[in-house]
Amino acid sequence: EHDALVAATDGVWRALSNAQVQAKIRATVRHVDYGAKRIAADAWEAGSTDNIGAVCVYFGEEPERR
Repeated sequence: EHDALVAATDGVWRALSNAQVQAKIRATVRHVDYGAKRIAADAWEAGSTDNIGAVCVYFGEEPERR
């Protein structure tokens, strides 16, 4: 099990719920470079009209890097 801290702009949080972000991070946790990119892309696809930015900090064993 890995834990992650997500810092994101209101453009993300207005488009995605905490549960949605958590599920996306868990689905991409083995690829550390994809978490923030996926959250930002999904907020865009959900129709966010505000600024979109995200940073993910992972805790635990180091995930794979691609």
